[in-house]
Amino acid sequence: MLIQVVHTDELLLKDSQLRALPQTSPRNHLNLFHWVWGRKPLDAGEYDFIYHSDDFVSIAGGAYEKDAIDNFVEAFLVKWASSSLHVRSFMVYRESR
Repeated sequence: MLIQVVHTDELLLKDSQLRALPQTSPRNHLNLFHWVWGRKPLDAGEYDFIYHSDDFVSIAGGAYEKDAIDNFVEAFLVKWASSSLHVRSFMVYRESR
């Protein structure tokens, strides 16, 4: 009986510690979503968790969050790198040299 009470106390303590962690930013959740969607590391039917962004927590405590300008530049670079624009602009630059 005492062992069960200690186990329940430990479980409740861990639950409260998990609930105290901050939620992850939408940007971090989206990055993970894109990684899981692109790599498909799990079996079919095991991806439902990725749609529930409220269930994700940040173990870094927000220490690695970027400010708005960093997010803008990163989003621009990701879109620019995935387009053919950067290839054409590089070729124009090389021809003008």
